[in-house]
Amino acid sequence: MLERSREDTLRIGTPPGGSHRPGGSSRSGGSYRSDGPARPGASGGRPAGAGLGSGSPVGGVRTGRARSVSAVYGDALDGIRRRRTVPEQRYRRMAKYGFYVTLGYLMFGRAFSYVGLAPASLFIGEITIVAMFVYRPTRKVIAGLLHQFNRPGRFHILALAIVLFLAYGVLEAVRGMINGGDPVSLVKSLQLHYYTVLLAFGIWLGTTSPVFLEKLAWALAWGNAVYGVAYSAFLNKQMITLPGAAGVPLFDLGLTCSALAVLGLVAYPRKSRWTIPLALANVAVLFGHQIRAEWVSLIVALVVWCLLTRRLRRLMAGLGALLLLLVAVTAANVSLPGPADRGGSVKVGDIIGRALGPISPELAQKYTSESRAQGAAGTADFRQEWWKGIIHSSESNPTTLLFGHGYSFNLQSLAPPGKVDPTVRSPHNLFFYSLGYLGIVGLALLLLYLGTLGVLCWRVYKLTGNPIGLVILLANVVSAQFEPWLESPFGAAACYLLVGICLAPLASTGPHAREMVRYTGPPKAYHPGPPPRLPRPAASRLRRPPALARVP
Repeated sequence: MLERSREDTLRIGTPPGGSHRPGGSSRSGGSYRSDGPARPGASGGRPAGAGLGSGSPVGGVRTGRARSVSAVYGDALDGIRRRRTVPEQRYRRMAKYGFYVTLGYLMFGRAFSYVGLAPASLFIGEITIVAMFVYRPTRKVIAGLLHQFNRPGRFHILALAIVLFLAYGVLEAVRGMINGGDPVSLVKSLQLHYYTVLLAFGIWLGTTSPVFLEKLAWALAWGNAVYGVAYSAFLNKQMITLPGAAGVPLFDLGLTCSALAVLGLVAYPRKSRWTIPLALANVAVLFGHQIRAEWVSLIVALVVWCLLTRRLRRLMAGLGALLLLLVAVTAANVSLPGPADRGGSVKVGDIIGRALGPISPELAQKYTSESRAQGAAGTADFRQEWWKGIIHSSESNPTTLLFGHGYSFNLQSLAPPGKVDPTVRSPHNLFFYSLGYLGIVGLALLLLYLGTLGVLCWRVYKLTGNPIGLVILLANVVSAQFEPWLESPFGAAACYLLVGICLAPLASTGPHAREMVRYTGPPKAYHPGPPPRLPRPAASRLRRPPALARVP
């Protein structure tokens, strides 16, 4: 009876570096194979073939009494542990760090973005960017992405848009310093520009595992179901602020957390008994949080998802089930917990009234109280007046129209007097924010950047058949039209990390073009670009099983 040697067994079970690769036994990919008898002195100084049986093995053939299964399995685990190198451990730690950072931005929002060294204005986003440049594999991704700035490739237009948008932001910051602006405030305003580097970190995270986004989606669904309910019920009433960050609450919930959690459950379904309870809990948090931009973004994302995947029947079935659920909740007179700053607990009528408030306050009063209807309508009217003020101010002279007011300008002066919080810097619309500060030139560069991301996400959809990247980008852009999302550090970081993860199939360097790169241990120098063309194997090779080591 012929069998693999212990060295071949460890090679198949654990590739060099201690990682498990379903796609191949070498760093460059391929199928599992045995390379013949083990070398003399391999496996810790044992003779060739030792470890699978007792007695005097010859050429990998067991002789004498066989060892127990537990002993053989223990030796295999010992070999795996011995082969786990320091670079591979750092690789795993960096991937876990990216996973938890992305999850933290999505779940905790503004509170998580202020984690770090507040006196030095060094927060978690800046710490992550520094770690990207310190850690060699992620630094190679950044270098490979920017390397296509002046060279053709899949990411050529994206690299061009990133460099131009970042350079324009730096010029606007210098202009603000010349006009007497505060340097710290100007650097904070640049987060919309330099947080684009996190896109490369997202690409690297997506290449670490083909199921990275699926795990993140389910972790977000569980986290939002537990923490979101607790936040809506009682955590939002706790007046506790972060140390060193005045006015920043310790407990906060991401602006698009519930919408992305529901979208993740739709995109990555599992046969689990927890699927329906998780979906109901996330929907309850979605309506209890009372953010209309989140509702609109989820509706748009679900419609586009169902159109691209041709699952309109599933969409109609889901809407019908939601309608029946709302009817049952209304009949039972059940209230959903909600934040105190948005009126506290709400009923189904309050949700309908809040949605109809900006359209028709009179119609909204039929479903909710007059104060809630007027508050919803007043918020929309105030923002529209602020947007009109930005347009009129930009048209005042050609310089302001082209290059904006600069980051040293107080955009609140264009809002209706006495109706804006002094801490609010954004008009709750990304395009009017860019028009006021950056002008038409900056707005055009922003549209170039977002449009390039959309085109790349469309290419991922045509390549893999999964439109998750496109709908995530669309949901974030829609949310940014009604909330301070992409111009804020927590929103920009979450969006760029997620979209980067979705773009990982385009950066695949292996032979499998329709899936993310398998976990391959510490990667080599990494340059995003089209995968190399590999010769198609002959039919005879496809039918031929992998050869085993033969005993002479």
